[in-house]
Amino acid sequence: MPAALTQTAISRLRPGDYLADGPVPGLRVVAYDRSKAFVYRYRDVTTGKLKQVTIGDAGALPIADARDQVRALQRVRKTGADPRRAFEAPINATAADEAQAGYTLRALVNDYCRTVLASTKRGSERERMLRNDLETWFGREAAAIRGPEVRELIATIAQRAPDIAGRVLRELRAAYRLALQQERIPDGTDPTYGVKAPKESQYVPRDRAFTAGEWRTFVRWLPKSRMSRNVQEALMLVALTACRPGEATAAVWRDIDLKAGTWTIRKRKRDGAHLVFLSTAARALLRSRLGDAEHVFPSPSKAQRPIREHALVWSVVNARDKCALAHWTPHDLRRSAATLLQSQGVRFEVVRRVLGHYSTRNPTDIYARHGFDAEARAAWNKLGATLSKWVPK
Repeated sequence: MPAALTQTAISRLRPGDYLADGPVPGLRVVAYDRSKAFVYRYRDVTTGKLKQVTIGDAGALPIADARDQVRALQRVRKTGADPRRAFEAPINATAADEAQAGYTLRALVNDYCRTVLASTKRGSERERMLRNDLETWFGREAAAIRGPEVRELIATIAQRAPDIAGRVLRELRAAYRLALQQERIPDGTDPTYGVKAPKESQYVPRDRAFTAGEWRTFVRWLPKSRMSRNVQEALMLVALTACRPGEATAAVWRDIDLKAGTWTIRKRKRDGAHLVFLSTAARALLRSRLGDAEHVFPSPSKAQRPIREHALVWSVVNARDKCALAHWTPHDLRRSAATLLQSQGVRFEVVRRVLGHYSTRNPTDIYARHGFDAEARAAWNKLGATLSKWVPK
C-alpha cells in the first residue's frame, strides 16, 4: 500500500514523476514541467477505461482538501455518474476530440523531451535515440499507433541492437504515460501496453574496474589509439577527475578556473553543482586546450556545440579491438578511478565526495555537514599523480 502523501514527498517530485496516496485510493500528485497537480484517477464504471480529473494545484490546495474532494467524487462514481462531469464545467466534447485527433507522435515526443528528458542525465542522448527510431511515424496521430506496430518495431530494432530496443520501448511507454496524464490522447490509449522488451536488453549493473596493471596499459595505449584528440583527452579527463563522460564532453570554460584549480560541474539531477579540484595533470590537460571556443571539447562539425557523449562510446567501440584490455566502456573509467582511490587507502566518504554522490535522504548526511573538500583535493592529486607516472615519456 502506498504511503500517505506529505508536502515533503511532493516537494521532491521532478517533472514526469507521480505519487499515489495510501489513505485515499485514486488520489495522485503529478509533477509537470512548471507545476504539480492533484488528480483523481479512476476506472469508468461503464467502459472500464481509466480516466482522470485534475483536482487542483498541489502547491496551493491542502492535501486534506484534495482527499475530501476525491472522496466526494468517489461517491459520485458509485452512483454510475462520471466524476469528471460532476467536477468540471461542461466542455465541448467534439472540440476536445478534435484536439486529441490532431496530436501527432511528433508532438507527443516533443512534449516528453521538453518536460522529462531535458532535465535528466543523458537526456539529449535518450532524445536522439527516441527520435531516430520513431521518425517515420512522426506525421501520424499518436492515438492511431497500434500495439502490433510497436511490437514489430521493437523486434526490428532488437535485430541490430537489443539494448537499444529495450530503451526505445521504455521511453515510448513513458511518453504515452505523460500524454495520458496531460489528457492529450484519449483515455486507455497506450500502444506499448503488453509489449515486452527483448531479454537481452534487461539492464545488468556493470562492475568493470581496471586493476593497476590495466590502468598502466590504458594510459600507454590511449595516445596510440588513433581516436581523435577530442575523444582521447575527454576520456583522460574522466580518468583524472572520476567525472561522468557526459560531464566531460559538456564542460565549458566559464566553469573552469585554472588558476584556482577548480571545475564546477552544473545541472546535476538533485545534487546541485559539484566542485572538482583539478590535479596538476588535469590542469595541464585543460591548459593545452585553451582557445576561443566556449566548450572545452568543441564539436568539429557543429558551431557552438560540444562533442556528444556518444562520440566517446562509438570511438571506444571502434578502437577497443586494438586495445589489450578486456571489454570496457567510457563510464568504466569513472568506476575504475574510484576503485583505484579505494585501493590507495582513500576513505569511502572521500571517494563519495570525489564522485559527487551527495545524499539527501540519509539522515546522517542531514546533520553531519563536513564537506571533505580538503581530503577530496588530496585524493584528486593522488589520482593525477598515479596516472601521470604511467604516461609514456
